[in-house]
Amino acid sequence: MGISVDGGFAEFVKVPIHVVWKTDTSKIRPEIAAMQEPFGNAVHAASKIDLKGKSVAIFGLGPIGMFLTLIAKGLGASTIIGIEPNPVAEDMSKKLGIDYVIALRDVGRV
Repeated sequence: MGISVDGGFAEFVKVPIHVVWKTDTSKIRPEIAAMQEPFGNAVHAASKIDLKGKSVAIFGLGPIGMFLTLIAKGLGASTIIGIEPNPVAEDMSKKLGIDYVIALRDVGRV
């Protein structure tokens, strides 16, 4: 999906019914429901190995990377390093408790 057929940014997308989860907007506000997918991706990525005491590198501090920062911290990662070109995302990740950010915009400058 998104490679050989149109993905989520298409005007319309056809998906198998077994991957669709209808959100009851009387119970979950749409702006909260919209975070389920990026949060789920971050949880999935963080659950592959035990992060306790490990150093973690996160390439990209968009929504998934920021969720991953919080989850890795909560799972006991000792050091979290983000790699990110956007100064706004860098600032937000520092507020979330990331240990270090490598700003790609500075790579290669003297």
